[in-house]
Amino acid sequence: MNFLNPAFLWLAALAIPLIALYILKLRRRDVRISSTILWERAVRDAQANAPFQRLRSNLLLLLQLLLLALLVLAIARPALRRVASPGRVVVLVIDTSASMGARDGERTRLDRAKEAAEKVLGNLRDSDEVMVVEAWSGARVAAGLTRDHAAAERAIRLMEVRDTGTALEEALLLAATAVEKREGAVVVLFSDGAGARVPSHPVLEKALTWVRTADPADNLGITAFRAEVVSGTDGRVESRTVNGRTEHPYSVFAGVSNFSRARKKIYAALRSEGSTVAVRALDLAPGETGGASFEVMLPGEAAVEVALDEPDALAADDRAWSRVPEPAEVRVAFKGEHRFLQAFLATRPRVRVDEAAPDLWFCEGPAVEPPAGAHAVYFRPDRPVAGIAPGEEVARVKALSWDETHPLLRFAKFADVHVGKAVRLSLPPEGVNLVQGSAGPLVAMVSEKGRLRIVTAFRAADSDWPLRPSFPIFFSNVLRLVSAARASEVPPQIGAGRAARFTAGTAPVGRVTDPSGTGHALTATEAGDFVFGATEKVGLYRFEAGGSTRPFGVNLLSEAESNLAPADSLGAGASRVEAAASAGEDNRDLWPWLAGAAILILLVEWACFNRRIT
Repeated sequence: MNFLNPAFLWLAALAIPLIALYILKLRRRDVRISSTILWERAVRDAQANAPFQRLRSNLLLLLQLLLLALLVLAIARPALRRVASPGRVVVLVIDTSASMGARDGERTRLDRAKEAAEKVLGNLRDSDEVMVVEAWSGARVAAGLTRDHAAAERAIRLMEVRDTGTALEEALLLAATAVEKREGAVVVLFSDGAGARVPSHPVLEKALTWVRTADPADNLGITAFRAEVVSGTDGRVESRTVNGRTEHPYSVFAGVSNFSRARKKIYAALRSEGSTVAVRALDLAPGETGGASFEVMLPGEAAVEVALDEPDALAADDRAWSRVPEPAEVRVAFKGEHRFLQAFLATRPRVRVDEAAPDLWFCEGPAVEPPAGAHAVYFRPDRPVAGIAPGEEVARVKALSWDETHPLLRFAKFADVHVGKAVRLSLPPEGVNLVQGSAGPLVAMVSEKGRLRIVTAFRAADSDWPLRPSFPIFFSNVLRLVSAARASEVPPQIGAGRAARFTAGTAPVGRVTDPSGTGHALTATEAGDFVFGATEKVGLYRFEAGGSTRPFGVNLLSEAESNLAPADSLGAGASRVEAAASAGEDNRDLWPWLAGAAILILLVEWACFNRRIT
């Protein structure tokens, strides 16, 4: 038994003044009389009211004390815990995000959630229907609406922690929508509440129970991580060769947050290829975020890891991984006359001619297919390119407008560009008109299987464009996009739970090896890229395709998941829900019985008083 209003138990102290009324002396006036024979009863009253005498047996006092005790207990609301079914249709939503992997003693938060969910299942009637929904950075139905409670229990036991953020809003909407037309449906959420929001839905506003499966826990976590090449103001990278291996300067930064209740002094170590490269000391106050910065020389495409040396409640945020990209070098090849363009590219750092395997292909005159995997720029092609078709020739064309928001046209102005002769370009539906001329598009673009196809309606020599500032600006933007596209063929790192997209030239198949060593076969999409979604575990992954292997990191990097302080409530307004200790149990209130007994005692006491029974 427990009390729902235990603070009112102090009212039992009112028994003290009640007893005092029976032992304190009444003030009486002395009167001389001839005899006390007729005053025996008055004499007894006077003796009973002598100050601080021993209490005599008094039925009225006992009845009044019993009445007071019953009233105090009724106000304090004693209740008996009893097992009950939450409803006829029950949806169990179980959080399996990263914070549910935090250890509260010997068990994880997910262990506690599964135990509480199985307890609810055990309390259901055979006729009750149940549905199980799993929530992490996504949501899925683990067990459809069924009366087979054993199947639902098996689905719960198979759940594991995923090192991702939380999308409880999506899972709760899924649960509420599934049972919104079922009378008496309830939703029970098992979660620590990290990063949770309650969406607005009628089912959730009146029939949501949140069972909080967490205790406060101290934690430090890596919440930000990046690794990038260090270049000079002129864009050049000061590389070096050591023992036949080329190394480049990199800046690696890890942001570390202290979600503990005490100051923490820790070390962050940078590792690469199994060796510790550098170590930084951090001293963080409670709630403080600091950073560990490393300036190191490493070979391009190497995998790096930053690890904290102090174990805590959550392991998923104690390490972070990435690949340090090779300094951006763009390999170019030419077909036709390109003296203006070649003169400009000769001034750019990390641009070199490579006719065998170019990243960027320039073609003027008769259009030919670019080498496999290359981006391409065509100057006045003689046939259609990626759906962009040349038409009749026109003379004396002027640029009229251009899309200043497009990455290729950043800071480029074409108002002073004049073209002696050009062709009319017709664009496919997916084509982008970058520069509009007086006779149609002057510069257009199409993306073909992840590769740029840029077409100009004129040759550079037939215009004054090479003499205008927009010429070097435009092709600098082209180099930047090609360089970024090459670096993003395999992203250096992604967030846990997010899909990774890879490109690998014309390779039809690929393979990803996860941190456990399990391989995942991939097939290229129609667009020529690969998509991999099984990133629920943090660690270092490797993508293989076309004979090359490149690592990439999967990291948590989430303040909401790393902060293990449990919430007291979720949502706001009509959707607000308070944390509950458990579900599948309720309180059987005893105060009505106590109030009834008090009324009965009051009637007995009134009858005794009126009949002078003491």
